[in-house]
Amino acid sequence: MQSNEEELSTPLSQDSTFTYVNDDQEEEIRFEETTMSEASPTASAPPGGATKYSPAKPVMGGILKTSEDTPWTGGMPKPNWTGLVNPVGPRTACQLRPQSGKSAIYSYSERIKGLKEPLTSILGIDAFKRSVSQHLTRYGMDTIAYLPDPHDPSKCIHIIDGSTRFTVDSCEKSAAIQAQLYDQYDKENDASAVEFLVASLSKERAASLLHRCRKLNDSPYGDIVDPFPVVWVHLMQDISPSSFETFQQLAKKLEKLRPTQYAGEDIGAMVRDFYTIAEPLDLAGHYLPNYTSYLVTAALSAGGSTNDQDILFFRQEVNAIRKRLNDLLAVLPSLSKAEQYRQLAKQRCFFKDVGTELTNLYTLALTRGQWPPAQQARDKRVPTAYSLKPIMNAKGPQDMSEVTCYHCGEKGHYKRDCPKLKQGGQASAGRNPSGRTPGRGGRGGRGGRGHQRSRVQA
Repeated sequence: MQSNEEELSTPLSQDSTFTYVNDDQEEEIRFEETTMSEASPTASAPPGGATKYSPAKPVMGGILKTSEDTPWTGGMPKPNWTGLVNPVGPRTACQLRPQSGKSAIYSYSERIKGLKEPLTSILGIDAFKRSVSQHLTRYGMDTIAYLPDPHDPSKCIHIIDGSTRFTVDSCEKSAAIQAQLYDQYDKENDASAVEFLVASLSKERAASLLHRCRKLNDSPYGDIVDPFPVVWVHLMQDISPSSFETFQQLAKKLEKLRPTQYAGEDIGAMVRDFYTIAEPLDLAGHYLPNYTSYLVTAALSAGGSTNDQDILFFRQEVNAIRKRLNDLLAVLPSLSKAEQYRQLAKQRCFFKDVGTELTNLYTLALTRGQWPPAQQARDKRVPTAYSLKPIMNAKGPQDMSEVTCYHCGEKGHYKRDCPKLKQGGQASAGRNPSGRTPGRGGRGGRGGRGHQRSRVQA
């Protein structure tokens, strides 16, 4: 298929030609029939007199008028599930829902195909969440990942980004109410999304998730019947740390992060590591807003004790972020949990908001050549071309048939390994096992010549 990052910037036109492409083959979408189970097709009579069937229009999508009427799905839903917030049309051919034949089978198989790198643990969860979200959006399944925001029911929230706002019970109740409004397209998208998610996990992680979820006929190996948002919340709880000691250790790691731990005091790398450590805490509901101040404090320490004008400008901008954060932290304890969330969003004080600002400031300074730590002596921890030279020049086993001994003149060995040196007689008189003559005073090396001169004089 097309790469995960590749999406069209404008909706597909009604005259577009659609072709599925993967690494091995191309598959053109052909619409031979337009029947669909549990849908309500309409019939019309075109000029030729033959009856033309049109599939039912998805509530969360529409019909694309090509040579055949083709349904499409995907987008942010309205909280009352009456349609999309912005029904602009499909942006990729993957959002189309072919109704029959080979195209329908191929489309389904691509929707449920798992990610190439399965999730095994909490490490790398941020990249995994991004990849899952992109897949759902690309294949028109993102709609079923939304639920009404428990803090503001007038808005919808994506479960991948907002799973920490739900418990399993609250998510099950909200999803059960929403599932009653699903049409056949929504039901198929929900089942496909669950199948894709399970296929994107390691065998051990998938088995653990199946143990948590409700399954068909209560079979331990049956198909999951929980909707996608509930399955996602189960997954996040399954991989999240659960012990208080673990939470404390993660919090200490956040507090100890410093720019000096990175080559050139790379703020961007430090922020990424902060995300990796903070994500498990956030998923488990144990990330405290004041932990974000650790990140800001660390950024302020960049540049050490230097008073370079560029560093002073960077610190000035970071201090503005710190003031905004501290002002909010002072009033958060007096607010309800829902109001705390709204204020954190409004003031852009979530740790990822602050991390993005810090990374942008660092990147801007670096590209302008205004980041002094990057202009200092190179980090000794980073291997240089000179230090790698012995490795790059290393060869395989040497052909000894081309080696000539400097002692006996024969080929096949070095002087130090010469068998004649190991034999008795004048050829080896006065030589030590290494092949060197001791010389005067019993010393080796160049003393051999002195030994010969003394013998001639005698």
